[in-house]
Amino acid sequence: MKLGSISKFLRIGTITDKKIVQYSLPRTGSTLIWNILKLYSENPLKVHSKSELEHPLKKYRFIVSMRNPLDITCSIISVLNLSFNEHGLN
Repeated sequence: MKLGSISKFLRIGTITDKKIVQYSLPRTGSTLIWNILKLYSENPLKVHSKSELEHPLKKYRFIVSMRNPLDITCSIISVLNLSFNEHGLN
């Protein structure tokens, strides 16, 4: 999606009075997307669980980032400085 398209998409969210929410698993690039959203939207939310949101969920416009689950796992192992061998995590 081009930046012009993002801007247009977020303006639609403003017109409909929906709060912009960046929702994803950790280590999926969500911080990068959230920082871009902050350029185009006033006070977007960044959450990793829907329990962090008030109901009804209809009042939100969701932006979801996705990444290969194997890449997420490797990233978490790397960030937490865990070791991995043929027996699993140490």
